[in-house]
Amino acid sequence: MMNSKFDSQFLGTIQTSFKSMDLPIEVKVFMGFIAIGLGLVSLFFIIKKNNIHIEAKNYFLKTIGFLLGGIFPSLKVEDKSHSDGDRFPDECDNKNLCVSSDREVIKNLINRRMQIDISVERSGQRSLAGMAVIIESKGLVLKCRVTRTVSRHLLNPEVTVKCIFLEMKYAERRVNAFVGKVISFNDDNEIALERTSGFGFIRRRANARRKVADQRFIKIKVWRIIPGKYNPGDCLDRLEPDILIDNRKKGEDKIFPEMILDISKGGIAIKTGIKAGGQKFEVNDAVLMAMLMYAPNKKIFVPHLIQGEVRGVRSLGNGRFRLSFQFLRSLKVPPRKRSTLFKGQALMAAVINNPED
Repeated sequence: MMNSKFDSQFLGTIQTSFKSMDLPIEVKVFMGFIAIGLGLVSLFFIIKKNNIHIEAKNYFLKTIGFLLGGIFPSLKVEDKSHSDGDRFPDECDNKNLCVSSDREVIKNLINRRMQIDISVERSGQRSLAGMAVIIESKGLVLKCRVTRTVSRHLLNPEVTVKCIFLEMKYAERRVNAFVGKVISFNDDNEIALERTSGFGFIRRRANARRKVADQRFIKIKVWRIIPGKYNPGDCLDRLEPDILIDNRKKGEDKIFPEMILDISKGGIAIKTGIKAGGQKFEVNDAVLMAMLMYAPNKKIFVPHLIQGEVRGVRSLGNGRFRLSFQFLRSLKVPPRKRSTLFKGQALMAAVINNPED
């Protein structure tokens, strides 16, 4: 009985305490409005985030169309729930277009005149052959207008190409490319491609570029050649190179009139001028490159002989050019040239290994 009485008194105290905290009616009304407002904001956020408003709109249109179609059979209400037009939900912008079908991808490429880069695989390397815009689509066949030709000789009929365009969001994944084959390339700069794959993602740059930290670490000689009609030994022994970059002093990049700009597994870019009486390099020129690359772990210069191709030529002013070369095939360095590819090769390594204090 004592416990029962104690419990009753305790409950009564609690009830009295809560009763004493009763709020005025005005405050209750104000807090009610705040609660309703917060609820509406939360509901609006959930609807926008999950695109429920779009689904509700589509369902409403379908229902109205069904009802009107039953009453007026001749009246057709267009169902836009799966329209092939451009759809750009809130999370999408011009840098990340949203699509839901292959047809929408093609429609965006045509309507927005989006550029596609057409590349060809050679010796395990991707080579840009041209740039184009799609002007017409019939099934898997794409008619394109070429806006820039880089290597027309690579775009022969039946050649497999990789086409890369501005990235889009497709069913929660990124797409920016497709694989196809060349059907035809006419004299009016129109190329017909047949798409042979779905849409996927390909990195635009296959190999990461690296800036050369010290110009003494890479030396290069370049000869212009005719593929299949040259002898590497003759170039190394008797022919003066068209380009020679051999910087033996350490310093800031701006002091070098000729230098290595960057290098990757797929190629190299240099800044150079034109020799007196020499001929300017052009895109697609075949070249032979003899290179020395310093290996810090071995503390020596390692020779390389590579057949490549000019992929880019850009004027830098003051008679200087930026030349980009693609590596296509490694050649064997003649044994007699391994240690004499450049004059003073061993001494250069010794200087780097034992810098003056």
